[in-house]
Amino acid sequence: MSFYSNFIDYCFVSIERYILVYKICNKKEFDIPLIYRFAEEKKLKVKYVTANDVVDPYEKTFASIQEWLCLIDNAEYIITNSFHASVFSIIFHKQFGVIATGDTEDKVVRFDSLFETCGIEKRYINVPDFSILDINYNDKLYDFSSSFLINKLN
Repeated sequence: MSFYSNFIDYCFVSIERYILVYKICNKKEFDIPLIYRFAEEKKLKVKYVTANDVVDPYEKTFASIQEWLCLIDNAEYIITNSFHASVFSIIFHKQFGVIATGDTEDKVVRFDSLFETCGIEKRYINVPDFSILDINYNDKLYDFSSSFLINKLN
């Protein structure tokens, strides 16, 4: 159980299985219809959460911090362009993928650094190929975490 789980204990948990799509900024369009098709193939619903400045024709919701953590923790998959959503996906050991917006080189470097630091392969989605979502990184992450802690304790 994660430290952050303390913040979401009271959160309503959906009985429907879903993909969480969390998009920040309007710099690059996600191909939302392809994400919905992928969800349909997986027999999952889509919960689309955005920041306040995202404008597109798709139904979306906004979430408090506790709701956002709850949505990540209970999702089958997370598709995002958010560094923080990626971090919490790793903390909660969720299958996730990043659609790199490429709006700044710094943003891509942050993702690359996160993946390298955690000892996992890059989790970029190249739409329409969502196969990275089905590659389990948790074993590598656990090995990395264990060896990291052991090295720091010695």
